[in-house]
Amino acid sequence: MVMNVAKTKVMLFGEAKKKISIKIHNLDLENVSSFKYLGMMLDLMLDFGMQVDYATGKAKRALNKIGCLIKGRQGISVKMCTDLYKSLIRPHLEYAIPVWANTSDKDLEKLEKVQVDCLRRIIGAILLLQLKLYMGSHPSDFEDASPAADSTSEFRLNVKGMSY
Repeated sequence: MVMNVAKTKVMLFGEAKKKISIKIHNLDLENVSSFKYLGMMLDLMLDFGMQVDYATGKAKRALNKIGCLIKGRQGISVKMCTDLYKSLIRPHLEYAIPVWANTSDKDLEKLEKVQVDCLRRIIGAILLLQLKLYMGSHPSDFEDASPAADSTSEFRLNVKGMSY
């Protein structure tokens, strides 16, 4: 088997104090600080912030692609729109999540925000209360809720416990 040196990259994980130089067939391999491997963005520190940005970007692009289908809701039921979300948007947010589930809380909040924004747009809910009502909550559940309460807890990607 012949190795394609032009397509081969070198990435040293962790705090690299110095760059390493690897030569194959008298050609230096390129040192990179991030790399897309099997659909995941890897960086030097493996903090997966780039992966979260990549996943949210793909989810937003998928939402924009199906946005023209649900615009005006002509002939498309909410159930069908929810199925579109589950099949075209959610996989981008959950792809390889067991690998990068140890990401920061800030990045998890970014994922949750995109998830709720996509659900709101697809279902057509203007208010979060309408979205929660559609997802099966009862209005009396929100009467005593304080404004500081976490309003996205029902839609949280529970990646720490792996029960997303």
